[in-house]
Amino acid sequence: MNHYFGPGSTPERFLSAHGQVLRLGADLDTVTLTHHSEYCAQVPDKTLVTRRYVLAGGQVVDIESLDDTLGIRQWSEGDYFSQILVDYLDLGHARTHQVGECQAQLLDGPDFHTFAVAWLERCFGVKSSAEGLQSQDQVM
Repeated sequence: MNHYFGPGSTPERFLSAHGQVLRLGADLDTVTLTHHSEYCAQVPDKTLVTRRYVLAGGQVVDIESLDDTLGIRQWSEGDYFSQILVDYLDLGHARTHQVGECQAQLLDGPDFHTFAVAWLERCFGVKSSAEGLQSQDQVM
């Protein structure tokens, strides 16, 4: 359960299968694949969290992952998560079309992932081998 967007995760398998992301009227900050890109980007000082969950049977488990709520780093410009998608769309990489009342976008998964990793590394820098993760504990 730890690092559910990291190596061996569903998003990684999705990329291996050359999956595509179809967005139908979704908010700009809702491309789950971006979380896997955060794992792959060689960004220094990523925020790591441990969250405590109580399962249905009452068992308590601690799950460690990159911070998928507040982000892996603070960005002076605001919400980097949605900005990655905005920049990707602005470059014309996605197929877009109106579907009913909403705007639809079709993203090539591997292309978006490559773009997102490069974007994160460009904005946050690339870590040296001595840099690691910052840890925060959270109870859910």
